[in-house]
Amino acid sequence: MARMELTEDLYIKCEECGAEYKIDKDSIEYKPDCIGERQTGAEYEHDFYGEGQCECGNWMSYKVIGYEYPVGAYNSQITETTGCEFIRQPVVDIVWEPEFYYPLDAESSLCFLVNQVEQNIYDIANNPNNIYNLSSADFEDLVAEIFRKNGFDVMITPRTRDGGKDIIASYNMSGIPCMLIIECKRYAEDKKVGVGVIRQIHGTQQAEHYGKAVVVTSSSFSRDAKRFANDIKDMVVLVDRHQLMDMLKQTMNKNEFGFFEK
Repeated sequence: MARMELTEDLYIKCEECGAEYKIDKDSIEYKPDCIGERQTGAEYEHDFYGEGQCECGNWMSYKVIGYEYPVGAYNSQITETTGCEFIRQPVVDIVWEPEFYYPLDAESSLCFLVNQVEQNIYDIANNPNNIYNLSSADFEDLVAEIFRKNGFDVMITPRTRDGGKDIIASYNMSGIPCMLIIECKRYAEDKKVGVGVIRQIHGTQQAEHYGKAVVVTSSSFSRDAKRFANDIKDMVVLVDRHQLMDMLKQTMNKNEFGFFEK
């Protein structure tokens, strides 16, 4: 049987006076919650949280949120704090009871997800209009798989709290790790992505210090969106439907992207 746990104690620092505290991980409040259904079943949110008052009188609260999808598999995590900050980045992970191994149902779910994305890639390569049959979640999975097959390590962020980014992708450039964020917009062919989307992801990129941002769409971009991307010197790369089709076909042929120097 699997469960999600904090891997170590929490260490926080008061934002008012700088006092540091160690919080025993076993004293942290814990609440699991099913937050929705996706392609291979339920997605769970695991909240680890606590609060308390610093000696200086400042009130502090902290939370670590882990996401499980599919059931039995770690997906991602985020942290939230008020009045304090984490000294060390907390880590949560899926832990298996000693007498159990990776369950067949979770393994089957992963295989189904991979096979379904592979099938979507094949169907769209043969008929680009099939891209409009995908849900927004399926479109994100498709884009993530294209990047993964071209050498990126990818993580799909939680659907309900993505913080302005759907996918985080990383790669190694001459020994230097680089990270980028990807926003996916599964729009109808006649609906263009506006400049507001580009401004938002650029703001997230700057605030969280990512090397580059990418917006991938099944449609196209407005004139203002293209102008803004050009003005910021392509810090946000725009990938429209035609470019996405090229990337998808190159992926099937096991070629590399032409958009990023790796």
